[in-house]
Amino acid sequence: LTVVGTEPSDALDYFCRCSNVVDTIEATAELIVHVVPEIVLPGEGFLYIVNEFQPIVFVCGATGIPAPTVNWYRNDVILNEATNNRVSIAPPSITQPDDVFSVLHTLTIDSTRDSDSDTYTCVADNGNRRMPNDTLNIELFVRVAPVILIPPEDLTVVSPDDATFFCEATARPGPNITWWRVEEDGNLNQIMEATGVYDIVTTEMGERVRNSTLVVIGSQPSDTGTYLCQAGNVVAMDSASVNLTVYVIPEVVLPEEDTLTYIVNVTDPVTFVCQARGVPVPIITWNRGGLLLTGTDANDMIFDMEDLNSRIVVQPPSQSLIFTSDGNVYEAERNLTIYNTMGIDTGTYTCEADNGVQLNDTQDFELFVQVPPVVVSLADRREVIGNASDGVTLEFRIDFAAPPVALEDLTWYYSPSLVAMPQGEDITGLMNRTSQSMLTFSPFAENTMISLTVSNLVRDVAGAGETDEGRYFLVARNPAGISFDYTDLVIFGPPTILGPPEDQFEINDGSNATFVCGAFAFPLHELDWTFTDATGATTSVISTSDEQDTDKYSVNRSRETIVMFGALTVQDVQYEDRGRYTCTARNILGSDTASATLTVHVTPVIEAISATTEVNITNSASLACLTTAFPLVSSITWQKNGEELLLDLDGRISTFEFEINETYMSSGFLGSGSIESVVSMAGFTEAQVDGLGDLGVVGVLTFETVERDDTDSYTCTATNFLPETATLSTVSDPVMLVVLERPDPPVNVQVAANGALWVVIRWQPDFDGNRPIQQFVLYQRIL
Repeated sequence: LTVVGTEPSDALDYFCRCSNVVDTIEATAELIVHVVPEIVLPGEGFLYIVNEFQPIVFVCGATGIPAPTVNWYRNDVILNEATNNRVSIAPPSITQPDDVFSVLHTLTIDSTRDSDSDTYTCVADNGNRRMPNDTLNIELFVRVAPVILIPPEDLTVVSPDDATFFCEATARPGPNITWWRVEEDGNLNQIMEATGVYDIVTTEMGERVRNSTLVVIGSQPSDTGTYLCQAGNVVAMDSASVNLTVYVIPEVVLPEEDTLTYIVNVTDPVTFVCQARGVPVPIITWNRGGLLLTGTDANDMIFDMEDLNSRIVVQPPSQSLIFTSDGNVYEAERNLTIYNTMGIDTGTYTCEADNGVQLNDTQDFELFVQVPPVVVSLADRREVIGNASDGVTLEFRIDFAAPPVALEDLTWYYSPSLVAMPQGEDITGLMNRTSQSMLTFSPFAENTMISLTVSNLVRDVAGAGETDEGRYFLVARNPAGISFDYTDLVIFGPPTILGPPEDQFEINDGSNATFVCGAFAFPLHELDWTFTDATGATTSVISTSDEQDTDKYSVNRSRETIVMFGALTVQDVQYEDRGRYTCTARNILGSDTASATLTVHVTPVIEAISATTEVNITNSASLACLTTAFPLVSSITWQKNGEELLLDLDGRISTFEFEINETYMSSGFLGSGSIESVVSMAGFTEAQVDGLGDLGVVGVLTFETVERDDTDSYTCTATNFLPETATLSTVSDPVMLVVLERPDPPVNVQVAANGALWVVIRWQPDFDGNRPIQQFVLYQRIL
């Protein structure tokens, strides 16, 4: 029996039976069919993909008879727990569904590594001959998360230089590298390549490695911040942050209203404002000609002319963050102030800004200190003496002026009086000031000497009105100010008063009045004073031959060779000191006089006011107020309980005033009925009125008929006007006007209690008529 093409199902017992007519015999034989092992794929295929650190299970199925055994190999090295501690092989699962054994075998690799990527071989063997399909190769591809190998490095650049970052990463499959900007709120903003802004170049370095370069083109302060290099694939992402700091070269900026040139007058302060922008914060310093200016504390300034720093205050630096179109930059400010400027301060002052970034920036400020001219008379004691018909030269020098004084800025004045300030006749450029004398002005160059020659001198001998004698002023001007000096020209002869005394106005409050008289002459002279009072009587006051004092007068003198000043002081001025004071200057050749008037003002004084007045109701009443003042009191007003008294329109209450000198002096104290009634009502005495001279004014408040509401406190206010001062007022002490009346009947009369033989009556008093109630009378009326 031949079984052709055996199959597993042919594995049976076979019987050979022989029979004839005699007998039947049998012989048995067993057919065992072996099936060579064959690998069957359970469904995953030949390629396994797994992320690193995740487990992977390889499944290998094999069939055959007898049941095959399965082994796993990697690079011809068998795999088992002994060769790799991350490898585990489960016991095989054997089934025999259709005569042929089926074996399912699994290999597990825990926490796969990048190094596990390889070809794994499953080999089935059941002792039969080997066949090509008893081996299965399985590919394992372990995907590896990205790792940044070379992170970008923090970078500091100077605007507008480019900033370049380099980032390299590895992964499997190869990573995709992107760049991000970390915003202030923490959000990420992807950077895309943009012309003129960003340039991104990414290069593949084999299967795994990628590198990328980010270029921030023309960096600005706004580019300062944190950037992120991010490498990612299907497994995960890795990132590295980097900080970019963009420095800005310091730049000095000027406020819109500022200037680079400062022109100030001497002693005026000047402040230079220096602002600089940059990153980091610029440090501002000041120098002049390379000399560092540190200044001093404003409270410690000593104004040393030789030490500029002693007059300088350099304020502490201040800084702020400002926003520009290119980003945030720091703005620093540090100002320099020069106090009490001098001419030597003219020059260049440099503000220098430095923040350690490349070059410093500087700004020059020009200061020109204008110094007013100083005019100096070159005459000894400012005096020049000449003879009539001769000539004299008045020489002056102009110092310090900056800018220099120009010829057109010079003015000459002539004054016949010894005035302190330039005034009088402008003689600039004149050839003749009088009918006889001639004026000659010397040529003038900047800041040099200049002179005036007066030829053929004329002296006013008989009051003809023409004279060259007097004070000559030279006035020089420049933008910084004006200066002047003078020279007194004296022509041999009697004294001439060129500085007459001036009228004085004083108040009799213990103040002093001073008259100053100035005269010059050659030969030397003396000054005397006389006083003419209000009645016209003249008395000699005092001589200035020697300085003298009395209880009333004090005289001081000051002599400058041919010029003499005498000051007469009237001490503790009183009204009686009013009058004319005359200064007389004399020498052996003659004399000259000048007078001034002293006017004494007297502030209002309340000399007397009526005493408390009691009057019966409906009767008339008067209150009088006796005042003194000079000028005389112009108005007397009355107040009731401190408030202005309003006069009745019907004339019930009225006021009037009169002057004592017009009434009393002309009519006699008691000769006039009106004055008699006023004095008798007010209670004034003849002595009170006699002592007032011509300064007295009486104010009268009259009530034609008094009423209950007139009872109150009254004051009078006296006012006069001082022409040289102001309006002055004085308020009197209060005086009471009491209107007497019958008391009003009691009120609330009632029986408070009663008995068989007694009764209690109670009441309340009402208005008492402005006099204490002396008694109450109780009447009984029988009902």
